[in-house]
Amino acid sequence: MLIAEIMTPQPVSISADAQVGQALELMRTHSVRHLPVITREGKLVGLLSETDILRLFPRKELNKYEANLLSRTPVRQIMKTDPHFIEPTATVEAAAHLFASCHLDCLPVVENQRLVGIITETDVFRIFATAFGFAEPGTRVTIAISPRKGFLASLVTALDRYNLRVEKLVVLPDEIVLKLAQEDKELVKRALSEAGFQVIHLTSDPLACPWT
Repeated sequence: MLIAEIMTPQPVSISADAQVGQALELMRTHSVRHLPVITREGKLVGLLSETDILRLFPRKELNKYEANLLSRTPVRQIMKTDPHFIEPTATVEAAAHLFASCHLDCLPVVENQRLVGIITETDVFRIFATAFGFAEPGTRVTIAISPRKGFLASLVTALDRYNLRVEKLVVLPDEIVLKLAQEDKELVKRALSEAGFQVIHLTSDPLACPWT
């Protein structure tokens, strides 16, 4: 899946010459925590977050001096310059890697040096939850990966023998997570156990976690 498919297009943005007070009002009005900072031509020059503002004005109730300072401080003074960004043709995995490795919580989306969208950690989490079939009916089963030849073929055969339909399949380094359409856990367990697969976790409760 590409970034263009999950990004918020034409995000709320602000100019570097605007005041921090204006930025805070925009964030509150549009219920966002990040504002890309752009030029008149739409070129990304910075990123302002709610955290940046709270670092400068940590108190909710400002005195007159702080309120005056808030209204006069330009965005360029506290914004992050040269922010990380991503292109709309990049993959969701690339964004996930950037979020994790660079400790980010949002990424402006830039095409031909112009801001075209924004994505957040929540957007990426939502995609991965969908990939795993979270909150969808059916049975979620985790099985250990075996190095034996024909592992996947034998898995398909075992499921087909009991007419079990795979809705989602995610391959991890040491295990495979399947979301099956059927909710009969005992049938699923029998089908896999008879074929020699090691079942690590099995549930038909979409909110269940392996450690609970």
